Amino acid sequence: MKKYNAFLSLLLCAAMLASCSGGRETEAPDIAQDTAPSPTDGGAAEDAGETEAPETVPQRVSDSLPEGLDLGGVSTVFFTNPYTPFACNLVEDFTGEMLNDARYNTEITVEERLNADISEILGETSPYDFNAQVRNLIKSGDRNYSFMTNEDYIMMGQIQEGSFYALSDVPYLDMEAPYWLPEATGLYNIGGKIWYAFCPLNLYANQNTAILVMNLDLAENMGMEAQYDAVREGTWTFDRFMSLAEAGYSDLNNNGRDGKDQWGLVVDMPVKNVWCSVLVACGCEQEIITKDEENYLIYGYSEGLLDCLALSYDLFHSFALDSDAMPGFFKGHALFAMTKFDMLTTQYREVDFNFGVLPLPKYTEEQSRYYSRTYDACCPVIPITCPDAETAGAVLEALTCEAYNTSLPAYIENGLQNKYVRDEDSSEMVGIILQSQTVLVPEIMLFDQYGNSSFHSKFIEKNEMTAASSLQSLKNITQVKIRKLNEKYAKLAGN
Repeated sequence: MKKYNAFLSLLLCAAMLASCSGGRETEAPDIAQDTAPSPTDGGAAEDAGETEAPETVPQRVSDSLPEGLDLGGVSTVFFTNPYTPFACNLVEDFTGEMLNDARYNTEITVEERLNADISEILGETSPYDFNAQVRNLIKSGDRNYSFMTNEDYIMMGQIQEGSFYALSDVPYLDMEAPYWLPEATGLYNIGGKIWYAFCPLNLYANQNTAILVMNLDLAENMGMEAQYDAVREGTWTFDRFMSLAEAGYSDLNNNGRDGKDQWGLVVDMPVKNVWCSVLVACGCEQEIITKDEENYLIYGYSEGLLDCLALSYDLFHSFALDSDAMPGFFKGHALFAMTKFDMLTTQYREVDFNFGVLPLPKYTEEQSRYYSRTYDACCPVIPITCPDAETAGAVLEALTCEAYNTSLPAYIENGLQNKYVRDEDSSEMVGIILQSQTVLVPEIMLFDQYGNSSFHSKFIEKNEMTAASSLQSLKNITQVKIRKLNEKYAKLAGN
């Protein structure tokens, strides 16, 4: 792969693009009790119960590009925010490391198949600074880039400005194909068009997927089971988890709670992500913002959401969720850590005790499945300044399919399931977690109100919180913003 610094290659043109606004209005009810199953009423309860072990590695599939498609040596260029290496779409060269080489093989296989040159230019590391670069490029009419990649909640804002094609409108892109993860990708469907997607070409969303890690040595010393069977039997619930976490605490130095105690639960990711991950785990990923029959956004939530928000609040205030306590887990002084896959591939490789991986629990046993929140998904989108959207569509379709067949299995089977976990049970749990990935819809659509940091700082970390009053305080602005979003997307869709 040819990878360059953006500042060496930006060729700015003078053309200016007008932004889009106005359009359709969708009325929002005060409470939409029927728009999403309540996590407390056992929505889809007929499917609840034991969890079957999933196929952990995706089956190889083929795309539907025409046989023998030849792009004549065309050059296609990604412009990417390199927040982490996993946010990049391509790698430099073969290194002998299995995942790296699988990712490089993805690129060269598609280059040879389509007779195309594929490269990536890296912009600013800050997602917000990169967003400003993207905005300037689009406004200037720059035609050097076929794809642009940044975090989902930021790119959704740019999409509203009319800067990118709807992915479902781009020739060759088959958004129903398994490699586009259509169930999760469908959450980005607004007004019948898919504006963003989950994409295995980069692995940042996988790295950011929420998990629990359990100190199995400490659990054995305390007479606790590893909880794998509870996950399989569908009995791994927050009640069960929190009772174990409470039992896990011990004041080792007899001076009250401090970083030298034995903790039941610590958090090895920014604490602002706890409430989001808990809400998703409880099956509330499409609460607050739901969809009407035409896939336009509406405001609404079930009574169950209030219970799950209260659970998030209680969990935050009942356990050691600050960074001062986290070193205890690495020293073997914590029973559980709430973290993400990224930590398995980095710091957890060095711990000297046995640990197991678990999904975040269900709210109740009646909940039909486990849900695992991810965030900051980075999918390439195609700017309206792209030199040839049809060519870009062919390249992105081929890359996505090949990554699903090559890079993703290397990441899952050779990485997470063998290199980074300690037992076969955890390997099975990794499969359950990856197949339950989803996002918190209001976090993506209305980040200023429901983003991990904003809602956490305004409500969760306060000494007193009433879930109903917290949501009520955001009701008016949420309804106004939803109406404006629908107007923008309706106009972009030509409705």
